[in-house]
Amino acid sequence: MASSPSRGLGKWVAFLVLLALLGMIGCGPSTGTVSGQVKYRDKLVRGGTVTFNSTTGKAPDTCQISETGMYRLENAPVGPVKICIDTSQYNPKLSKGRAYSAPAGQNNPNASKGPSPEEMAKRFTYIPEDFNDPNKTPLEYTVKGGFQEHNIDIK
Repeated sequence: MASSPSRGLGKWVAFLVLLALLGMIGCGPSTGTVSGQVKYRDKLVRGGTVTFNSTTGKAPDTCQISETGMYRLENAPVGPVKICIDTSQYNPKLSKGRAYSAPAGQNNPNASKGPSPEEMAKRFTYIPEDFNDPNKTPLEYTVKGGFQEHNIDIK
């Protein structure tokens, strides 16, 4: 009895589906959760951002650094990353003259949003610009799937 061409095609489709399923089982998660504390020269960094930039082309993940120096990335790309730290948003020298001023006789709609310039200055930590450039930062880490702790201590 000769087999029909469609029957042979069905076996190939089943084989390819099985192969794809086996491949996905071994892949594991594509992101991990990473948290820790950020320090510069043994002092807490109390504001800014942390970005994990994949060296294999995956999407980066960024989060804020809290007042306690803590960060938590929920979707850090699994694999090797270059870590960038940016504190420029808290630099009082950069924020001067940028504040919105409402026209005379009107309220400032942004007055209650975010920290005051004084509070921003207290939270600012100068970190060299190289640490905010994925091509220059010396900070590296390998993210695994699941939760992990990684403290960032810039010397």
